[in-house]
Amino acid sequence: MFRIKDVGFAGLCELLREKEDKFGMSSIEFFNRYSAGELGDAREFIEWAGLYRTYLELCHEQIQPTTRAKAAS
Repeated sequence: MFRIKDVGFAGLCELLREKEDKFGMSSIEFFNRYSAGELGDAREFIEWAGLYRTYLELCHEQIQPTTRAKAAS
């Protein structure tokens, strides 16, 4: 089981890069195609989608405080 606290953000990015290298597409391209049902539901694709969702959530969390601070000023 993947735990972000075990690998950190840099480790998560490395895991995504490994998938991108293996399958020859960016994570965003993969996720768009996966979400559209073009790639099927192989275990490795499900894992990659989960990693990418985690990445997006972490990026969103980093943006939120900045956005709130700008709105307050």
